[in-house]
Amino acid sequence: MLNLIMSSNDEPWQVPEGHSATASMDLSRYLEYTNDNIYKDFIKLTSDVIEKLKSFPCLLMTEFDKDNSNKPVIKFFSHVRLVKLTSIAVEDQRVNYTFELLQDYGKVDVSDFDEVPGEFIIHYYEMSRTHWAIKDINLNSVLTTFGLTPLPVPPPPIITVDNANAIHSENICVDSVVSFLEEVNKFKPVDGTELFYRGHSDIIYKLEPSLFRTEKGVPLYVNNEKNMINDMVTAHPSEFYHDDFMADKLVRMQHYRLPTRLLDVTANPLVALYFCCSEKMGTETEDETIGDVKIFTVNSNDVKFYNSDTVSCIANISQLNAEEKEYLINEPAPLNSKKEKARKRLLHFIRAEKPYFEDAMKIEHLRSILFFRGRVANSRISSQSGAFLLFGHDAVLPDTGYSNLNVKSISVCNKKEILKQLELLNIKASTIYPGIEETAKEIAKKFKSDVNVIK
Repeated sequence: MLNLIMSSNDEPWQVPEGHSATASMDLSRYLEYTNDNIYKDFIKLTSDVIEKLKSFPCLLMTEFDKDNSNKPVIKFFSHVRLVKLTSIAVEDQRVNYTFELLQDYGKVDVSDFDEVPGEFIIHYYEMSRTHWAIKDINLNSVLTTFGLTPLPVPPPPIITVDNANAIHSENICVDSVVSFLEEVNKFKPVDGTELFYRGHSDIIYKLEPSLFRTEKGVPLYVNNEKNMINDMVTAHPSEFYHDDFMADKLVRMQHYRLPTRLLDVTANPLVALYFCCSEKMGTETEDETIGDVKIFTVNSNDVKFYNSDTVSCIANISQLNAEEKEYLINEPAPLNSKKEKARKRLLHFIRAEKPYFEDAMKIEHLRSILFFRGRVANSRISSQSGAFLLFGHDAVLPDTGYSNLNVKSISVCNKKEILKQLELLNIKASTIYPGIEETAKEIAKKFKSDVNVIK
């Protein structure tokens, strides 16, 4: 295993060999471009996980510089340092790490990065992205590929990592509607708070919107958010003609399964339980897969509506391209020309729906996660008691344990039996997804002949 920390700014790393220094990065960048199997074991920075990370060797690399001077051959260079991590802590949604510099290799030709055995640099976006990844790669393989002589590194001690997604024997796994409601009743909201719920068919699923999903650590959609939205509106303009706010458009796109920065939640715990049990129905592993229902506790005053100024600010981020988002939100102050241009573009989009909007955007709000109630534009939102989580740019995900959300969960098993119990309460596909199509499916299922029954 290997820690790979990349940054566009290596000033905090500039210390003599044998000396120590402290640097930091946004927690939202931790475990980017990391294999999903590794991600689930290291996403929560518990004391055990931190000790494990410190036991791994660590490479500090600057984002790759491209050299086109010898066309058609393209070279890539990075300033490479080998360090030992001595402390890791999270504060104000940033990961602070202290290291001892073991070897400063200087500017290195890393053009052969794709020849490193295993998944080292897994996507071209990774070469120019500040992030912290964990790679299942041997340090010596990396250094040898780059023509560097590694320092002798002792084998790391064997440390057991507490898998944050594992189901421990002492955890309760509800197996009926009654036992589920008994657990739900333990989370009664106090005055001034509300509860929302979300069902996951598999307990290992990340609590993130579809826009942020990855495969083998590579983001699938987020870098093309603006293009997806423009294509959708261009292809079906009449669908969005009456949507006055960008939040309305995102809700409609979410309804039609376009990846967005929204995550559906519900005020009805039984609806969340239905989704937990029904999503993978019909697969061979359905009875063996433990799901869960997430429970969110939120202050009532923090629940926004579709016409909230803060909702408009975050929703309209989706109309900026990837570079503009970075300049606006992650580029350090003071304002430069590109940051100012991105700010003005966002302001233009907001004022298109709110002409009165004053130039008083708070950058920290653009990275937050908030609850909002969408307009009941279709029967599905109404039937599901629906609301949404709206994720800002580079928001710290709830799975880290350091987001601004208060999240608990209830593990769920015996799903087929629970679905039968929910149907007795009229919680079924035709009521969750109202419409003639789902009703037809329900009727067909009800009257379908059993081929195994002898008449």
